[in-house]
This record gives sequence, C-alpha cells and structure tokens, in this order.
Amino acid sequence: MPSPTPSTFPLIMLQVFSPLTGVVKPLSAVNDPVLAGEIIGAGLAVSANDTRIHEVCAPVSGRLLKVHPHAFLVFSATGVGILVHLGVDTVTLKGKGFTILKSEGETVEMGTPVIRWDPSVALEAGLDTSISVIACNVGNERITSDLHGAIEVGQGEEFFHVS
Repeated sequence: MPSPTPSTFPLIMLQVFSPLTGVVKPLSAVNDPVLAGEIIGAGLAVSANDTRIHEVCAPVSGRLLKVHPHAFLVFSATGVGILVHLGVDTVTLKGKGFTILKSEGETVEMGTPVIRWDPSVALEAGLDTSISVIACNVGNERITSDLHGAIEVGQGEEFFHVS
C-alpha cells in the first residue's frame, strides 16, 4: 500500500460563527494596526447594530484558554485558537462596561455567552466597538467566507471557515 500523501489526508475545516449580530467588515478596516495587519492571524470583524448591552458568544466550541474583560480565546478541537477581541483599545477601560460570564479553562459550546458588554461605555470614551474574530497564527489564504461587503450577520450565523 502506498504511503499517504498530503493530498490524501482529509481537509480539516473549522466553521467559525458570529459572536453577535452586526455588520461584517474586513479586519483591514479595524482601527488597530495589529488587528488590521493580521499580525495575530486572519479573520473578520463585526460591528454591532446598536449600543444595547450584548452577550458576546463563543464563535466555536472548545476550551477557554484566556478570558479578559475585553477579549477571550477559545481553543477548538481542530487545534485552532479563535480570538474574540471586543473593540479597539478597550483594555484602557479596565473592565468598565464588561462582565465576564465564563472562566479560563471552562469548556464552552458555540453560542455560549462568554462576556456581557455595554459598548456605550467604549463609545463614550471615543473607542471603536468593532469585534474582531481571529484565527490565531492562520494566514489569510486559509480563511474563506461568503460574507463580503457591509452585510449583516446574525449571532450564531456562519462567519468564516478555516481550512
């Protein structure tokens, strides 16, 4: 029997879902050079349609490796870490406007609320409230999405795939 070649291995694909309802935009449109430059990894961003308090949900099932008021990282069963970063420079708020609902080390299912966020606090501070969803250490060539342009996506709807 011939040894397997990379082309005979199954393609592992991870579906990533939107952590809240809003308008989709490319990471390049996020007002942060690290996120926009895809230094951490590739993905998409979503901007909430309103300033009500939101429950920001896990975009994939997995284990929470890190949880901060302004960001969390879910490690999926496929070995890809998905970072959800709430706003730009929101670390400067020192937790104001954020309520952590889950703890580091917990296992979550896709759609589980992880952080409750009042984006009006960030807006009052003049901060961008875009939520970046990033496949860590994954290049843009491995990200595919049917969402292009400023279209709305619902919380829990398919956002992008990682292959």
